[in-house]
Amino acid sequence: MSREEEILGEKLARKKRFSMNGRRWLAFAVIAAGCAYGCRRLSIPQDPSPPPPPQAQACDGKEKDLREASVEFEAGEFSQALALSRPLAEAGCAPAQVLLAGMTAAGLGVEKSAAHAVELYEKAAASGYVPALVALGDSYYSGNELARSPQAAYESYARAAELGGGMGLWNAAELLGKGGFEPSGGLPAQQKRLLSAAEKHALAGDAPSALFLGMVYEYGRLGAKPDGPAAYGWYARAGEAGNIYARWRAALMCHYGRGVPTDYPLALRWYQSAARGGSGQARLRTAFLLSHGGPGIRRDIPQALRWLFLGPARAPYMRVNSGPLSGTERYF
Repeated sequence: MSREEEILGEKLARKKRFSMNGRRWLAFAVIAAGCAYGCRRLSIPQDPSPPPPPQAQACDGKEKDLREASVEFEAGEFSQALALSRPLAEAGCAPAQVLLAGMTAAGLGVEKSAAHAVELYEKAAASGYVPALVALGDSYYSGNELARSPQAAYESYARAAELGGGMGLWNAAELLGKGGFEPSGGLPAQQKRLLSAAEKHALAGDAPSALFLGMVYEYGRLGAKPDGPAAYGWYARAGEAGNIYARWRAALMCHYGRGVPTDYPLALRWYQSAARGGSGQARLRTAFLLSHGGPGIRRDIPQALRWLFLGPARAPYMRVNSGPLSGTERYF
């Protein structure tokens, strides 16, 4: 065989090889499109809806006026909101006092006055209204034309944590970690105070408090030692109560064996649950596990494509707007 014939044979073989690769990619694209179309028929069972939030503190039968004031405020009708909320606030309705304080602090429909806003927050906080305590803590933390007081801010957050967990608990722990003030009774006593408040509300069904404890025991915060099983237990409790980020954390622990034994099927269930709640990362992890399989998980390309392309929409990204956690993602 001459040199020219060898060169021609190599060119023909290369062309045939490229042609086969092209046909393979075309076949893969057709199969993927068919699977994506067919996956529309597949259904993803939905998680039960989380329980409704607790009702606002009663205002002597004036709840209707309070709701109307809130609606007017959200619509930007501040003069109407002021007309509805001011009589309620003067009558001692704590939610109305908080609404009026927020308007006063921002100068919405009323003359701007940080001092008067703090007075209203203090009146509402005196009745034990948790949102007022958190707002009061934010005012002390940022200053808002007043003397900044981390100590007063912490006490307000800690009191909110004891009464309701939630935002007050997270803010108090963050401020305690930053330091810059002398905690009453010393740091260990305040750490114990926050852990006790978190456990009380978590056992009562408060998802943010259970998530808080999960992170405390996963990373060893507030003087607690890292405890994987305890962290997973609290994440599971928060996830079952509806917290999406807790489901994501529980899935990661099961997937990678972080403090608990590796369990791919359980990790997949947590990923799917978090994805249904709007976690985009969990949706991608679900598709990954289904497409690759693993111990206890059978590969299922159609379902993987279903989750990847037709899965639940991602929930809106939320940030904390005030306090020591300002600017961070709000996942509690």
